[in-house]
Amino acid sequence: MRAIPIPLRKRILELYKQGKSTQEIARWAGFCVAAGRAREALAATHARLLYPPPYSPDLNPIEPLWSEIKQALRRDAPRTKEELLRAAQRALDSVSTADCKGFFFSTQYAT
Repeated sequence: MRAIPIPLRKRILELYKQGKSTQEIARWAGFCVAAGRAREALAATHARLLYPPPYSPDLNPIEPLWSEIKQALRRDAPRTKEELLRAAQRALDSVSTADCKGFFFSTQYAT
């Protein structure tokens, strides 16, 4: 088993001082160690590691959901708080389970 690098130890201590749970810290540290090992494995094969953009709505399966909800709210054009709450409820109710499955299949998060 490898020793934990000093920068990683320092970050774990920072997270602990911030009051993060041990589960959160372990998950974060495990990700960092796994990512480091993945980078090493890729380097050994002379492959390049490509990072996704920081935010990519095209790859986010929930974006079409919000698009549908916003369209419904624009269509209803509520003018009071009560109208807005009713319109929001109708908009949310209009999205079916099949729609949600479609959002994930269209972005190829599910096959």
